[in-house]
Amino acid sequence: GYWIVSHKQTLRTWWAISFMAIIAFCLLWAIAFFTIFFSQDNKINAGILSVANGLGGYRTTVFKPQALTVGATQVIGRDGTHIDAVVELTNPNQAWAGQTVKAHFVIDGQALSPLNVFINQADHRPVIQLNAPVKNSSTAAAELVIDDVSWARAAAAGMSAAVFSVKNIVTTPSTVVINGQTQASLSVQAEVTNNSVYNFYHVDVPIVLLSGERIVGAGQVGIDRWPTSVMRPVVLTVAYPVPDVTTVRIEPQVNRFDAGNTYR
Repeated sequence: GYWIVSHKQTLRTWWAISFMAIIAFCLLWAIAFFTIFFSQDNKINAGILSVANGLGGYRTTVFKPQALTVGATQVIGRDGTHIDAVVELTNPNQAWAGQTVKAHFVIDGQALSPLNVFINQADHRPVIQLNAPVKNSSTAAAELVIDDVSWARAAAAGMSAAVFSVKNIVTTPSTVVINGQTQASLSVQAEVTNNSVYNFYHVDVPIVLLSGERIVGAGQVGIDRWPTSVMRPVVLTVAYPVPDVTTVRIEPQVNRFDAGNTYR
């Protein structure tokens, strides 16, 4: 106690010196901190911007559907002044379906009437325009233009994918009478079974005829009240000559978001 009392002034001096040293250290640390912070500010902002752009790209890829893919339109001459146009429409999205697709064909620069179709997620389908008038079918050119797509989340689909089996496809030469004249044609017959778990009020069945890779004929058949596990014959007569058919594609189409198309 005597030592503390006798060195009271000295202790007070060292306490003041220590306190001033702490203040000086804090001041130097603050200067160093702000110097480093502001020197790295541009680098930090650039890093934040890079991360934000990366997240934005991820959001665009995952949460925004990709555009539908429209193939090359193939033109089939029915006669000198009429054609059929067929194009393959593909949906590359696993998580999105085109619940309603508004489109139209443009033939020789002229827009035709609008079409309303649909395309399920990760699916493809033909889009067909039949008997379109042209000036010269041998030189006609056509393309499909997508006007608008109403996207729907695949998870919100009201039903699972429809399943159909196609068997016993037979093509036979036939004739049709057009404007009083008999013309050569082709008849297609097949047995198509609804293997889905649903009964459908209506199913559109596009039919595409190919010779190798070239489309040489097309048509569409509608079937009403198609119960599950029931086979229905599909018959199409093409009203123009069709040469060398090597493949027949029959692809029934059911909109997975149209729950009103099913019945018990």
